[in-house]
Amino acid sequence: MLCSLSLRRERSPERRLKAAEIDPDTPFLRDFLAANDDEIRRSQPDYEVTLADDFVRILLRDGLPGGSIAGRKEGPELIIAVDYVTPAYQDSRIGRWVFGEGREMFTRVGISRLVTTATTSSHRNYLQQMGFRPDGTNWVKDLTEPVE
Repeated sequence: MLCSLSLRRERSPERRLKAAEIDPDTPFLRDFLAANDDEIRRSQPDYEVTLADDFVRILLRDGLPGGSIAGRKEGPELIIAVDYVTPAYQDSRIGRWVFGEGREMFTRVGISRLVTTATTSSHRNYLQQMGFRPDGTNWVKDLTEPVE
């Protein structure tokens, strides 16, 4: 019975998703990224979060850390350094939430366009699923477009 309740809760659209601001030099963030480094590098081999990154969020699902997105603001653009969700949550709604109804985390600080690169096919596929489009060597998402 407990298993069926957990499964029903997991598949429920009522997941509590949130993004919490965090400093790029916070030990928790460093530990989270280090613990997931091998997994992150499979899709984003060149990722690096630095002190120059002025937009860093821990992605939470039901209060538990499930991922991170970080980058550097350049005017109305966010140049994404890393966009990662742990394997346990990769099939959840976190990614769709981040770039859908959760996009407010970007727009409320003046970000209207997301820019990233993709050097692996898995990362390109993910970006395409999230509504990014190729633009030269970058992938971009215009946050002024309606949420799908």
